[in-house]
Amino acid sequence: LSLLERFNAKETSARVNVTVYGAIASWTQPMQSSIPPLEQAINDGLSTGDTEFAFLSANIYLGVSLASGKPLGPLVDEMKLYSKQMVEFNQNFAHLLNTPVRQAALNLLGRSADPIKLVGEEMDEGTFLQNIDGDGRNILTSLTSMVRFYRMWLEYLFGEYELAADTAKK
Repeated sequence: LSLLERFNAKETSARVNVTVYGAIASWTQPMQSSIPPLEQAINDGLSTGDTEFAFLSANIYLGVSLASGKPLGPLVDEMKLYSKQMVEFNQNFAHLLNTPVRQAALNLLGRSADPIKLVGEEMDEGTFLQNIDGDGRNILTSLTSMVRFYRMWLEYLFGEYELAADTAKK
């Protein structure tokens, strides 16, 4: 990180910061402390043309923001903006990976018939994975993990502890 600052290496900032603040720092620092560097990674990635890592950073930023208690109304607006940009920049994997996060936020706002199911404006968990035109098993595995994680999280938040435990075992 000090080398990034020392050499003002914005062209690699998104890649480094998404790794450090999306995978490593969460084990040693409060999750909220990752939000500003992830926002910087998004901005640096977009300004240098590294849209892949800009939007992978956005995916993690939105998930961390949701989990850390950022107000849901403004956060859903940000989610819509990033979702639109992901599509515009043809970042389909980041867009798909972020879909369960967006639906979970909508569920928390009461915008789903069943708050513990990822079914609503953004997705239907029953058909979401069937409609993936992935180019490999890793994509499907990543998306399945995201769907299960956010479903388990909603089950836990809404007091369905046994369901959450069952989902965690899958």
